[in-house]
Amino acid sequence: MTIAKMSSDRQGVEASCVTVDNLAQIIRNVKLSKEGYIYLLDPSRKYIYHPLGKSGEHEENRVCYQ
Repeated sequence: MTIAKMSSDRQGVEASCVTVDNLAQIIRNVKLSKEGYIYLLDPSRKYIYHPLGKSGEHEENRVCYQ
């Protein structure tokens, strides 16, 4: 997966390639209060990573902030 962002001087783009496994490891280590967590969805709202769900399952009945 490639993550890209316009440079602060708006003269170029900064990009990094990250594997889904590496991104999941980063997300897994983020703690949101005692019970919170982060999950990652694809554009069709299927899980790429979820600590309680399975990859490829469709996200249902959960609050999702973009």
